[in-house]
Amino acid sequence: MRVTNSMLSNNMLLNMNKNLKKLNSLENTFATGKKIQLPSDNPIVAGKSLKLRTNLYENGQYKTNVDDAESWMSITESAIDNVNGIMARMRDLCVTGSSETLGKSEREKVGEEIKQLREQLVQESNATNAGRYVFAGYKTDKKIMFDANVNQKTKIMDEFGTKEMEQLKVNDNYFYKLPYSNIENTIKVKIGAEDYSVGGLVYNIVEKSSSDSDAYDPPVPGAMKTIHLIKETGELVFNEAQYTTITDPIEVEYEKDGFKPGELNPIHYFDTVDTVTIGGSVGVLDASNQVSLGNIDIKEDSINTITIGGAVPGAVIYGKSTDGISPVLNEVKIDMDTGMITAGPGFAVGASVDIDYYEKINRIEDENIDYEVSKNTKMTINTQARNLITVDMIGDIDRLVHNIGNMDQQNLTEELSSMLTKIDNHSKNALKCQAGLGSKMNRLDLITARLENDKINYTQLKSDNEDADLAETITKLKTQQTIYEASLSAGAKIIQLSLVDFMR
Repeated sequence: MRVTNSMLSNNMLLNMNKNLKKLNSLENTFATGKKIQLPSDNPIVAGKSLKLRTNLYENGQYKTNVDDAESWMSITESAIDNVNGIMARMRDLCVTGSSETLGKSEREKVGEEIKQLREQLVQESNATNAGRYVFAGYKTDKKIMFDANVNQKTKIMDEFGTKEMEQLKVNDNYFYKLPYSNIENTIKVKIGAEDYSVGGLVYNIVEKSSSDSDAYDPPVPGAMKTIHLIKETGELVFNEAQYTTITDPIEVEYEKDGFKPGELNPIHYFDTVDTVTIGGSVGVLDASNQVSLGNIDIKEDSINTITIGGAVPGAVIYGKSTDGISPVLNEVKIDMDTGMITAGPGFAVGASVDIDYYEKINRIEDENIDYEVSKNTKMTINTQARNLITVDMIGDIDRLVHNIGNMDQQNLTEELSSMLTKIDNHSKNALKCQAGLGSKMNRLDLITARLENDKINYTQLKSDNEDADLAETITKLKTQQTIYEASLSAGAKIIQLSLVDFMR
């Protein structure tokens, strides 16, 4: 085969480019310190590198979550520790105050310090982390206890049992102290099938003042059953004869208009009721003769002025989807759980459903703030207010403060002595919260150590997978430079020959 000059030149350039490409690849490896520059250089190394980088990013996020959780828990631990200190000091004061040798002025000093401790509870309950209230569950922008007068009207739903009632010392009747005083006279009490209200014909609630001679002595139940409401103290008083017939639970619903400093924020402790104003159509009936209110937990008998296609239903049934009840003719069923309105066959598909307003219940639930601290592992970082600063704790302290200023010395001595057991119970509850929090913080320490080890391991594996051996790379680079320079030298000798050289 005849070898031409152009063939020599082309082959020389081809081989020179191959050497240059290898040299360039080694120079890039040396400059970046990485084995590959593109996924196509080595797909296996690239794939493994992506997985290891993902592991490192995840590990970093878990570490951030752990740091945030530790910060949250540290603030919580400090507040709980202070609550324990407050309870311990109150116990000491009750022991001191129960001494019969103490004079009136000394007892007043004891009462004043208890008041200050009560105010400090407000500060501890409203502890914050980065502007979020740590005991507030999901409602981190809402205070646990009010620290100023708040003009807010709230409808509250609660229940209690006979075990939570106390027997009066002046007679054998029983009373229950509501969490709030100065409530509206729209209060309703339900005991089994008995519905009590102010001015009720059979089941009556009578508003009384603590100064009334019969305030704590409601009449013996007969044709009418009566409960006394002491408005300024928020006490419900039951006749002894009625108490023996009560079946738990006792449901109570009342409105509180305005809150004072130191009072509990009801949204963290009780079911509350909101009024949802529609003032028109909520939608039209679909093919199943249904339309949704768009809310759940609808309050029974709360829908005001409902019309379908301009017509008033013959009956409005409040029920649940599981009760098996279906509306007939021109009846309407309200599913209180789902908020679904179902019209009877007497109403046409496509008819507009109009409502003035209705009420929905905001249920108090466990609002656990969970942080993912490692793969598929979540931890609840928060302590909810109602588990630490309980309704009973605040009620007992308020009652103690009130009694110190209003009881005679003998009864006050007994009251302070009986308060010791209650304070001990509240202290045990706070210690329980603290112990649970401490165990979580200890676990976070172990998780932190493991995440640090994982970071070291992932970083080493990533380095082994994608980082170049610089000593080896430099050796190869020097060798390739020599090869490239040799190819340039050889090529120069070939290219310098011309036609004139061959004609000589």
